[in-house]
Amino acid sequence: MIEYVTNHPQGTIIYQTDIVKIEKKGLLHTMNLWCMKQLFTYEGYRKAVQHELHFNHLIPLYLSEDLQLIPIKRYRDYDNLYVNTKAVEHVEVHEDQLCLTFISERKIYIKMSLYRYNKLIEKLLIIRNTKVKHFH
Repeated sequence: MIEYVTNHPQGTIIYQTDIVKIEKKGLLHTMNLWCMKQLFTYEGYRKAVQHELHFNHLIPLYLSEDLQLIPIKRYRDYDNLYVNTKAVEHVEVHEDQLCLTFISERKIYIKMSLYRYNKLIEKLLIIRNTKVKHFH
């Protein structure tokens, strides 16, 4: 299972439960490829969410039940990373950042408040419910 993805000078690093992969393309290109497998573009998805749900910043990306990604920074920022919320086991507050513990017991620290993290999870659930509603 994918835990999180981030940019790297060589491309995109994909941290999975049991391995770490490097894709030769950048993070935005990788996100777009994953979206294309679901028959939409990343930019089209962002525009649709902005238009229909009025979310303008830090738009979560719902791809499947096992791949639900939230951005930590603006989507065009090089040092952004996307966290798969389905792979997060535990969230702890440490001073002014969050410690996310994944299924593999890997930990990362992100500069985000627990309030903002929970708001992104709420947005993700709204997007998920909207998408699922359209296909049933």
